Amino acid sequence: MRPTPVKPGRPESLRSMNDQSALTLLLARGALTRLQLSEATGLSGPTVSSVIARLTAAGLVSQAGATSGSRGPNAVLYHARVERFCGVAVHIRGSRLFACFVEPGVSQHRVIEVRRAERKSSAVEDLSEAIDAACSGADRDRSAIRAVCVGLPGAVSPISDTLSFIGSLPGWPRRHVRARLEERLGIDVLIGNDANFAATAEARVGGDDFALAWLGEGLGVANVTAGQVSPGAGGGAGEIGYLPISAIGASLDPKAGDLQGLAGAGAVTRLVRAWRPSVRSYGSALVALRADERRPMMLADLAPRVAEALSPVIAVIDPGEVVLSGPTGAAGGEELAGLVQDRMRQTTRWRTPIVATAVPDHPILRGATLTLIDHLTELMLGQVTAGWSPPVHN
Repeated sequence: MRPTPVKPGRPESLRSMNDQSALTLLLARGALTRLQLSEATGLSGPTVSSVIARLTAAGLVSQAGATSGSRGPNAVLYHARVERFCGVAVHIRGSRLFACFVEPGVSQHRVIEVRRAERKSSAVEDLSEAIDAACSGADRDRSAIRAVCVGLPGAVSPISDTLSFIGSLPGWPRRHVRARLEERLGIDVLIGNDANFAATAEARVGGDDFALAWLGEGLGVANVTAGQVSPGAGGGAGEIGYLPISAIGASLDPKAGDLQGLAGAGAVTRLVRAWRPSVRSYGSALVALRADERRPMMLADLAPRVAEALSPVIAVIDPGEVVLSGPTGAAGGEELAGLVQDRMRQTTRWRTPIVATAVPDHPILRGATLTLIDHLTELMLGQVTAGWSPPVHN
């Protein structure tokens, strides 16, 4: 039997791979010399020189000084030019927007909070205000913005571009949402589910096979396999808050009609108020869950509810572990995770490890930032491809 001949790589494909490898390194490590790029990529010196030439011609790389303090002539340093490929990551949470300016290869800028005008706002106004606030906070010009990435408590179908599983979000269209926003804003618009973005952030910290349970105003689950989030065909995977409760759930809270009513923000607030009558809001309930002297009793009451919400998830997905995230999960921390795991082992056959989130602060914004950086990097590489043309042979 003849072996299948191996087709050589197309020159343009190899060039693209080399360009991507070099640009990714410059974004990740900062300024590098040609020799450092050659050693890191395994490419030959002449090939690295060609890569630098293409990236420089595309306006994506420029000289950044020279090395010093070593024998021999100083070597030229090159760095990625990202000033024309920036974006803004946004997290919508009720009446508040959290935004930060994003530059590939640059440490995250500070988070800016913007209040939404509930009755008068529109999707375009919301994002415009967030973009302006993020640019102002980073002392950057809005003309540098190429894309915005939005995390919200809902799902956008990648097929129909329809916004679903969404609560009160005044002024936001439900159909053709991305297309309409891109037309009005004049930039790329990425929209994703909050739990999925939180899982993206969690996966970058560590873990290839887990389910992230988002415990907040709403309940959601993101399934991560081989380091990749699985949003489902219509983008609505993991919306467990809408599931009806079981008989066990009804015994824990007869008034809860679904898992949201059992372990969502309202349920958490009522549970904490039973121990601390002065609590009147979800925000104050979270403060009590973190630091109140009666925290152990509060968490002991909360753990069976969370375990009940996780039971169908573990039964269907069978993840390597479950990460408790979201405002409630972060407030409960390792103590809540341990109590939930004990409850699961006492009342079910599942022995899945339950752990606390490793990204307690702004996980949705962090996941949106990571997603946006990948998108902006692709735009930069696309510029190299668009600017290259094959040589003409006479």
